[in-house]
Amino acid sequence: MRFFRNDFTFTKRLLGWLMVLGGVGGFASIMVLNILRHKPIAEIGPAQQLVFALCVVVVLIGATLIPLGNSPA
Repeated sequence: MRFFRNDFTFTKRLLGWLMVLGGVGGFASIMVLNILRHKPIAEIGPAQQLVFALCVVVVLIGATLIPLGNSPA
């Protein structure tokens, strides 16, 4: 496994992709929870709005890291 080697380092590109996937995953998980609770989309509370905003910020930061290449993070 490549991740468990002693010389493995996170690159900016890998960190960016992980942040994008985490932000999209967080956004999707909140939407799935709303669907499971049988609540309409219009009933998104202030805490969910804050988490949505944080997910967007994480995705934007991750998207800016992706083009920086394979230099260590």
